[in-house]
Amino acid sequence: MTRQGSFFCVIPFLVVLLFAGATIGCQGVTEPAGSTSLPAGNPIIIPTPDDVLSSDRILISLEAPVFSPPLGDGRLVFRVADVEDQPIDTATLQIRGDMTHADMMPIEATVAGGENGIYRAPVRWTMAGDWIVTVEATLSDGRQASRSFDLEVGGEEESCIDGQ
Repeated sequence: MTRQGSFFCVIPFLVVLLFAGATIGCQGVTEPAGSTSLPAGNPIIIPTPDDVLSSDRILISLEAPVFSPPLGDGRLVFRVADVEDQPIDTATLQIRGDMTHADMMPIEATVAGGENGIYRAPVRWTMAGDWIVTVEATLSDGRQASRSFDLEVGGEEESCIDGQ
């Protein structure tokens, strides 16, 4: 068989293989036996990669800075909400920033009471580099949540403002 002849034999084989793969891949997925569907109309809140749900069902998210904060005076803005995305204004936030390398002094701040779930904390970034900011929220009813955020300090001034 010539080279050209073997090429024409391969094409029908590839077409059959492609058709079989498409047919198998397009079959409907059935639910496993014993599984139940969720009732219609009940919203499910799935935390985004930026939101982590605590064991007490509290969400803490970092709202600002949006960009890498500059060295020196700055502000951290957090949002605290329940699992139904209702803002929580009765928390006290303990905030601690640690550099990722040893022997550096942490930065610390405390914020009590939020407005529409928003908590603003002034901070002073003492060194450029990678920081881990840990927020511990204690609600007035005793529930607690903790969340850590990675920040890189040393960027330019922010180009947007959160309105405050």
